[in-house]
Amino acid sequence: MSTHRQAAGAVKAGNKIGGQYAAHERAGAAAPLAEGGHRDWGDTGIEVGSRTPWGPAQYVIQSGDGITVVGAEGHGGIKLSAERNREIPPALRRASGWYEEDCEAHIPSYFFSEELAHDNCDADRTHENSAEGIKQWYPDEWEKATGETVDPSESRVRREQILERRTQNQMVLSSATPADSDPTLVRVTARRKSDGVEGTFLVTAAEYKAARDNGDDPFIIDTSKHAQVPPERIHPGPEWNRKLELPSEQDLRSGAVGGLTAAASKRIDADLSQRWRNSDGEVRTLREILENDGADQRKVYVDQAGRSEYCVVQADGSSFKVSKATFDHLSRLPDRRKPSDIARQDVTKAEAKYDKLFASQSISDLNSAEARQKRADAQAEIKAHKERFAKLYAEELDADIAANGTWQEREAARKASNAVRESFAQVLPPNTTWVTGYTTPEKVQAEYQGRNTPSYPAAPPGRSAHIGGGVWESACSECDQKVRHVGSVPRHGSIGPHEVEAHGAKVGGINVGLLG
Repeated sequence: MSTHRQAAGAVKAGNKIGGQYAAHERAGAAAPLAEGGHRDWGDTGIEVGSRTPWGPAQYVIQSGDGITVVGAEGHGGIKLSAERNREIPPALRRASGWYEEDCEAHIPSYFFSEELAHDNCDADRTHENSAEGIKQWYPDEWEKATGETVDPSESRVRREQILERRTQNQMVLSSATPADSDPTLVRVTARRKSDGVEGTFLVTAAEYKAARDNGDDPFIIDTSKHAQVPPERIHPGPEWNRKLELPSEQDLRSGAVGGLTAAASKRIDADLSQRWRNSDGEVRTLREILENDGADQRKVYVDQAGRSEYCVVQADGSSFKVSKATFDHLSRLPDRRKPSDIARQDVTKAEAKYDKLFASQSISDLNSAEARQKRADAQAEIKAHKERFAKLYAEELDADIAANGTWQEREAARKASNAVRESFAQVLPPNTTWVTGYTTPEKVQAEYQGRNTPSYPAAPPGRSAHIGGGVWESACSECDQKVRHVGSVPRHGSIGPHEVEAHGAKVGGINVGLLG
């Protein structure tokens, strides 16, 4: 078996030949011939300590010219030289030349199975196993590269794709936990992929177990049978994006921003001009993002080498790396690190400083009095930072317990709150959804106990009504859409958003009175 065959794709006899392999047959090789007629596969340049996608390389194995197997802390993969990587069809090629060890490694192992074979698996078996692995995890890319059709039996990913298409308009289980109100029930969170709608439902433990024992089919919520739990009342607190007023490009570039040096102005301008792509593919500058969407906070991360990374973070967790100059300038955004967080980062910096000091001392100098003293001073600094961190962390933990109770107490309170919320669960009629009320279910439960509050079968169009047990319903004046909420709430605060979005109302239901 030759390397040339592997690089050409090794299409099996009898399989349909097409796709991107057609462009990689025989003479299409990009690697030049080295002296003596051998292919020049280049070099990856990777050695122990080199940067990898998983941290510094801890071990390095050269499996062949231009092929390096690396291991880092907790993970690893294969690095191909540019010459080797060009032999991979575009649909399967990773532009960086890195292929992580769990799934992507099947790709280079397929094309260069002779080099990547090992004692327990010869080249032919490696080639065969890798083909199976690529089909398993990358069926679309395999089909594009080869022209072959991947059968669902060959690919878990393909089966999941089919299942996802079949259930995209159904409420599919995403998580489940025992209900807190009844040991015979399970609280299930489900999501409908077509519109992203999520809900929490109660099902019997027996039904849930039977469905789970039924094989690969997901658990589907039947909204006409399963009671839906009202949404949790979560107080948002301060974690909301705030839009920022930023200095103009002209002011930054002309040095007209007070308090900033020319160097700081240049770095801030570069950061704000940096373009970022979101999950929808939209590309905007950081300036556009901060001025239009805003941000929630600033964060500082410290890596194991003691280097600080400064970021601007939005409420949904989106993070944008910036310079320290920009981090300092955006002081309107809070830095929510606790004193103990900063102390922990100081420990990491001190440890990195010691590692650099130790590495800088030659073997002949390690035992000199001066070298020993420098190391002792560095170790004393680490100890001081660790003691400070331990003290601050203990103080913060005591303050948190005093304010919010122990973890066990908070967990008990959470379960009690869930049990009350579950007690309001209902099978909702068609075109009816839960919305968050203006108060907690616990308060509503206490308020309506022993009260003879009038109730109605349903809310009439354009009105809100108490339908029993502290649950209110609001009906749209234009269509059959309704919402329910625990506790009374002005109609424009419940059905109003629907009327505005669906019917163009300026303020939905603001002049409509309440029944009950």
